[in-house]
Amino acid sequence: MPIMGGGRREPMYSGSDGDVGMKKNYKGKSMRLGGGGRFKKGEDALVKKGMPKKEAGAIMAKQGRAKYGKAKMASMAAAGKARVAE
Repeated sequence: MPIMGGGRREPMYSGSDGDVGMKKNYKGKSMRLGGGGRFKKGEDALVKKGMPKKEAGAIMAKQGRAKYGKAKMASMAAAGKARVAE
């Protein structure tokens, strides 16, 4: 059973400067790698399907570690925590 929607994309938008593309933020988090937006969006999708928030976060972290590796995922998490502390 696939956890993520595989191939589904965000709806396109047209910015005030005429820029057309993917949304840049999700609930205040950047959709760029390491920004936390992708993690939060996946976590929210799982919660919406009825999964507890803690389990949804654990599944998203496991997928991230599988895709980016332990070290890269740890560095992204540390950077996110540092941003929150500022």
